[in-house]
Amino acid sequence: YNFTDLSQIWITKIIRTLNPGEFLLTSYDKGILQFNTSDNMAVQVGSDSKFSHGNLMIRLTNGLILDNHKIILGSLSGGLLFTDEKFYITETFTRKSGLPDENIFAMTPDNFGFIWIGTGKGISRFDSENKVFLNFSVHQGLISNDINMNSTCKTTDGFILFGTNYGLISVNPGKIRQAFQRPPKTEIVSFDKGGINLIAGAGKSDKSFILENDEKPLTVRFKGIHFHSGQNISFRYQIKGYTDDWRYSGSKKELDFLSLPAGEYELIVQAANAAGLWDSVGDRVRFTIPKKFWAQPWFIFVMIILTAALIHFIMFLRIKSIVRIERRLLEERIKIRTKLNEDLHDELGHKLTSIKLLSESIIYSPLNQDQNLSNKINFLNSQVSDLFNEIRDFTWVMNPKNDSVDDLTDYIWRVLDRLLSDTDTIFEIDSDLNNHKSICLGINEKNTVVKILKESVINSLKHGGIVRNIKVILHISENTLNIQISDDGCGFDTTESKPGNGILLNMKRCELIDAVFKINSIQGVGTNVSIMLPIVPDPQVKFSRRFLMTDIKYPGKR
Repeated sequence: YNFTDLSQIWITKIIRTLNPGEFLLTSYDKGILQFNTSDNMAVQVGSDSKFSHGNLMIRLTNGLILDNHKIILGSLSGGLLFTDEKFYITETFTRKSGLPDENIFAMTPDNFGFIWIGTGKGISRFDSENKVFLNFSVHQGLISNDINMNSTCKTTDGFILFGTNYGLISVNPGKIRQAFQRPPKTEIVSFDKGGINLIAGAGKSDKSFILENDEKPLTVRFKGIHFHSGQNISFRYQIKGYTDDWRYSGSKKELDFLSLPAGEYELIVQAANAAGLWDSVGDRVRFTIPKKFWAQPWFIFVMIILTAALIHFIMFLRIKSIVRIERRLLEERIKIRTKLNEDLHDELGHKLTSIKLLSESIIYSPLNQDQNLSNKINFLNSQVSDLFNEIRDFTWVMNPKNDSVDDLTDYIWRVLDRLLSDTDTIFEIDSDLNNHKSICLGINEKNTVVKILKESVINSLKHGGIVRNIKVILHISENTLNIQISDDGCGFDTTESKPGNGILLNMKRCELIDAVFKINSIQGVGTNVSIMLPIVPDPQVKFSRRFLMTDIKYPGKR
């Protein structure tokens, strides 16, 4: 047949298909053609682009159709090719895959499902299911490695024949299959750590080791024993504890591990013969690489303890430094308060006392006959007395000796005695503050409490009508100073009456010191004023003046 539409066709193989009268033609430069004898037409089904690597055309030499309808093709310099039904290349096998040569000259199947391939460097039995090649050359008894183009066939008794320039090669696949039915035996012969073979020292029966965790390399050597294919044994290995994947080392019989992490491992090595039959048992070595000392649990625990102790020590020093600074500042403030208190008492107090005494002497002098002048001097004497009392209150508040709550009872008693001295009202104080001498109040707290007390007593006298009794209760419970001021006056209706200026002022004062102010009154019964002052610092505040005051040495003896 002269294909006028395709010039210079070099047909290398004619392949019979399953369809009658239909053939596939492999060509040297035009890929695959489909030829049908019914119409004598040849159609190029495998285009040039399908059988090219870059700008190099794959030159087909022969081909086969397998039982699964896949087509296997041989080529020059391109190795073995698998294509699908549309003639697209799906898989390629080269020397890296196990072929002895990438020039395929002949192919034929045997009765055992293998494909025998003739190359430029011997013949090869290909297991298309497991993708394994079994190679033979002059080293295994061939008269030549060079197989002629498509000079092969299968005889009626199952022998495979190959033609060479030096004669005919006859292969009995059944005999070769029997010879490779047993896998090779795998043996690990050397387990070196830092140049020392641990297996030689421990014996072959005991292959369990604890290695040092250092930078010395670990080298493992092994072998596969097989009498028929000692030169064609391949290996694979698995490191349990590191990876579950099998890694293939080919014919390499040595493994080097430079840096395995700490852990427990099991190295399994298996060998396979030239037919691809693996030793399912293999040989194994168990070894443990301990953690570095700084990664051991005891070391981590010790470091946590030391770190916590160091942090605690640093915090202790920091706290001690802050306390020292706060104490120094507080002592300076106490000295200033003491000095100011003494100056006010000595200078201003003496002068006011002199003025008061002078005004009284003038009032009671027999020479004083002017009633208007006497009234003015009485007013002056009253103002001086009030000012003197205010200064006494101020100096009491400023005096650091009076910061303890147990001093508050005595001072309240003096204040009430002074306020009620010219009235018929009787007062009573119920206090347990003497049991809490270690608790101190600040200047603002003391001053506010005294002012609220004075304002409440004055309000009782002004608006309570006839007040016969006033009772003050001072009690500490649950970190709170409770102060109650009650009278038996006329009272008022809290639902109808709006709070006066005095009550509003006391409520504002309580807000300034974070205290709670409550007032209850019943008409005809009396009025009760309640103040609840927190005396424990906020837990978020590391240092409180009230806390520091408990250990301060005041100037002079108390």
